[in-house]
Amino acid sequence: MPIVNIKIADDVITSSEQRDRLIQGATDLIHYILGKDPNVTFVVIDESPVENWGLAGKGAAQWRANAGRSGLCVCDEHSGGKVHTLQLD
Repeated sequence: MPIVNIKIADDVITSSEQRDRLIQGATDLIHYILGKDPNVTFVVIDESPVENWGLAGKGAAQWRANAGRSGLCVCDEHSGGKVHTLQLD
């Protein structure tokens, strides 16, 4: 029984459709990559206030302003700490 935990700032998901797509996408990914049964795959989305997020010693508002866009930053510990910014438009 896989459990996928997604941690995200509370201003990124803007509709129930996006939330549903994120849950379905995570479930599909676990099935595709690991061969796990989607019927027993749990997806938990933890949303926390954007003020509680930081990157490279800067608060979210500051690094978002520097990047010139809003989005979700994903740090992959298996890629040497490389940071990916994803848009959820």
